[in-house]
Amino acid sequence: MLDVHPPHHAASTWRDFFIHIATICVGLLIAIALEQAVEALHHAHQRRELIGDLRSECEHNQPVFEEDVNSYRAHAAWETQSATALMQAAPRDGYVTVILPAFQGTQFSHAPSGAVWSVARANGKVALLPENLAEVYDRVDHQGEEFLLSNRKANEVKQEIPALATLYGIQIKPDATVRVSPEARDTVAGALARASSANRSVLLWVLYWQGACKAELDNVQTRDAISPYLDAANRTLSQK
Repeated sequence: MLDVHPPHHAASTWRDFFIHIATICVGLLIAIALEQAVEALHHAHQRRELIGDLRSECEHNQPVFEEDVNSYRAHAAWETQSATALMQAAPRDGYVTVILPAFQGTQFSHAPSGAVWSVARANGKVALLPENLAEVYDRVDHQGEEFLLSNRKANEVKQEIPALATLYGIQIKPDATVRVSPEARDTVAGALARASSANRSVLLWVLYWQGACKAELDNVQTRDAISPYLDAANRTLSQK
C-alpha cells in the first residue's frame, strides 16, 4: 500500500499547489518503478531457477536413458528370438518342444523424470520464459509424454504373454522349455512378436526423449533445432 500524506499546511499560492502535486506524482512514479524493478528481479531469478532445474533434470535423466535403451533393446531382441525359435521348431508327435533362449541384458529401469516442466505449467512459471525457449522445453516434454503413452500400450500388449502361459500351462521366460501344440505355438509366437514390436516402439521414444534432452543440454534456441537430434535417434535405432 502506498500512503500519500497531505501537506502540513495549506498551499497559499498556485505555485505551492503545483509543487505539492508534482511531489506527490514523482513519489508515486518512484514507488511504482521500484515495485516493478523488484518484481522484474524476482521474475528473472525464477526464470534462471526454472532453466537450471530443467537442465539438471535432463542431466540426471541421461544414465536412466542409457539403462532404459539397453533394457528395451534386450527385451525386444529376446522376444523376437523366442518367437523365431518357436516358429522354426518342427512338430513331433503332435507337439512342438522348444527351449527358449537365454536373456542377454538388464531388467527394466525406472522411467526418466519429466516433473519440472509439468509443475512449471501447473503453477504458471512457463510464462516467465521467452517464447523460443518455451517451445524447446515443450518439445522435450512431448517426447516424454509419447514415451509414457507407448510404454502403457506396450504393457497392455505384454499382458497377453502371462495370460497365454496360464492358458497353456507353460512358462514363457528365458531358458524355459515350452511344449505346446502347433496351434498354441503359433499363438504364443504371435504374442511374443507383438511384444517385441511394442518394446521397439518404446525404445524409439526413449531415444527421441534422450535426443531432445541432449539438444536442451546443448542450449539449442529453437524448436526446429531439436530435429537433428531426433534424426540421430532414428539412426541409432536402425543401426542396432
